[in-house]
Formats: sequence, structure tokens, C-alpha cells
Amino acid sequence: MITTEPTMPVPLHVDEQGDIRVGDTRLLLDIVVYAYRGGLTPEDIAARYAGGDQRRRRLSPPTQANIDACIARREEDGERMRAEAEASPACRKVVERIKAMRAQQVGG
Repeated sequence: MITTEPTMPVPLHVDEQGDIRVGDTRLLLDIVVYAYRGGLTPEDIAARYAGGDQRRRRLSPPTQANIDACIARREEDGERMRAEAEASPACRKVVERIKAMRAQQVGG
């Protein structure tokens, strides 16, 4: 007879910045998703990020559809934010200063 440990759904919440966090922690869902995509098992992820809280070690792994949707949404958000920042005059000034500093380092 095969026995399995019971699982519970992963509790998620959106914080004041709009980031998705796991349970009552500051752990970003993105970190869990990228770790899973990077080859870590749910057990590895729980051991790495859940600390000593045994309740968090039996969380259900996300489905591939959930993972793909989460990553796609975050990448779209990142591209939008990057485009907004690059269009900002203040951002362009910072980029110009960084390029000037790099040119000085290379030349000096």
C-alpha cells in the first residue's frame, strides 16, 4: 500500500507593492517559481526557503500552467516597467552618467 503525506494549497497574498508573496512570509512567488523551473523539487524549495517551519514543507507544488502564467505576467510587468523607465528623462540622465563613468574607467 502506497501512502502519501497530505498536502495543502499554497496560500498566496499580494502585498502593497503588488508582489505575490507566499503565506505570511516575505518570500516572493517568483523565487519559488524560478527555483522550480531551475530544477529544484518542491521538497528542495521548502527546505531552502521554509526554514524550520514544518507546516510549509508539505505545500502542493504549483502546476505547470500556474508557473507559466505567473512567469509570463511578471515578465510582461518587467518589460512594461523597463520601457517606462527608459522613456523617463531622469533615467536617461542616469544612463548617460554611468556610460561616462565607464568611459573614464576604461580610458583612465
